[in-house]
Amino acid sequence: MTKSELRYRIKSEKTKYSDADLQKMSDDIICKVLADADVLSSQHIMLYYPLADEVNTIPLIEHLYAMHKTVYLPVTVGDDIILRTYEGQEKMQCGAFRIMEPTTEDVVLSCDQLVVLVPGVAFDMAGHRLGRGRGYYDRWFASYNSTIPMIKIGICFPFQMMQEIPYEIHDVMMDRVVC
Repeated sequence: MTKSELRYRIKSEKTKYSDADLQKMSDDIICKVLADADVLSSQHIMLYYPLADEVNTIPLIEHLYAMHKTVYLPVTVGDDIILRTYEGQEKMQCGAFRIMEPTTEDVVLSCDQLVVLVPGVAFDMAGHRLGRGRGYYDRWFASYNSTIPMIKIGICFPFQMMQEIPYEIHDVMMDRVVC
């Protein structure tokens, strides 16, 4: 199966679930993330503001922020993403692809460890990730090129977890996947 065929298959699969079903699955995933030892021990967490068809991370963002963690969200600039610190809903605006983005200053990371919670269209048991096809996360990971220790955790709905998915050499692997 090609990447585009798998993207289509997952998109079709999502239509089988109601909004309430997807929210229940999102809530279950958030509970697992909040129980993760690396998430609990890290002061610096990067995650994403969700699109309608992704795991709803908004409650997770709010919870981590309330725990006084430094929460980073990506902002799309051209073909790249940069990070900004999340400082509450009042400092958010609609950005590229109709994704909410922080209006705070751009951040250059310098921390001991960063936990990165990564969305994906599909993941496999080995940690390969299939994104939406534009390579934003792969380029962002490559730009840091191991200058900061990162723990990469994919998060997805259970039906997005595959035994094996197509991947290329430049596709960044996850350390683990929560679904």
